[in-house]
Amino acid sequence: MNPLESKNDSHTEQLSAKVSRLKNIAIDIDNETKEHNRFLQAMRFDFDTARSFLGGGSRHLGNVMSSGKGDRRFMCYVIGNALPFLKSTSDYYFFLLYTFSVVICMFGSVLFHLFGCMSSRIFADFLKLDLCGIGISILGCYLYGLHITFECYHDWRIRYETIIICITFIAVIYYVHAVKQYITRNIHISLFVIISLLGFLPGLHWYCLHGGWSNRFVQHFFPKLFVLYGILGIGTIVYLTKFPERFFPGYFDFIFASHQIWHISSLCAFIWWYVNGIELLQYRRRNPCHTLHK
Repeated sequence: MNPLESKNDSHTEQLSAKVSRLKNIAIDIDNETKEHNRFLQAMRFDFDTARSFLGGGSRHLGNVMSSGKGDRRFMCYVIGNALPFLKSTSDYYFFLLYTFSVVICMFGSVLFHLFGCMSSRIFADFLKLDLCGIGISILGCYLYGLHITFECYHDWRIRYETIIICITFIAVIYYVHAVKQYITRNIHISLFVIISLLGFLPGLHWYCLHGGWSNRFVQHFFPKLFVLYGILGIGTIVYLTKFPERFFPGYFDFIFASHQIWHISSLCAFIWWYVNGIELLQYRRRNPCHTLHK
């Protein structure tokens, strides 16, 4: 037998095995599970392209709408509310960085939920884009917050910004190369949560640098950090526990599914961080650095 033909036959068999494994996701499951299982209804790769696009698009309509409205809302905020009073060049650039990081995150999510249902390969490619967008938005939140809160402590701000940039880029690169493992696992969201929780470290440091709870500046702004994490915590718990579709399979395929609640909580957290960041900028303008310890 020709060695070249033998090699081609072996390659064909391997390719057929891979295709068969992909089809098993939807085929080797009984009909009742296919109909009601909360995890499989939007992840069937054996549909034809048009049917997958229409079915997946309708299921993810809530996610697409929340992300699209988030993009529009942030652009309106930038043009109407923030730009008129941003006089400092550094404030201007950091605010734009945060805004566009959120817009990129939302836009990546829209593309993922619109086109990810067409095939397994497209799903994986757009999942990479979605994960990169999440990482960029977390980076934007950190840099925006550090710029505002550590304005009077320039050296510490540079240190924290360098650390956060390195951690975020390492995480995003890791996600892109290991994305196939995350289709069936919650590791990606868990790692993002850990990176987000690291924000407590500069927050507590900022608390101590300003003299603790006796400082009126701290009394006003420090509790808002916990509100931010509370909003994200609700969305994360719902996402990881798959509530409510875990307990009511089939009833939340189109609206109020756990992933949609996660989108809404993320959007609320972004808006909360934006609103309080603007308030903090205004407060800092009225109260220069030498007055913050009083």
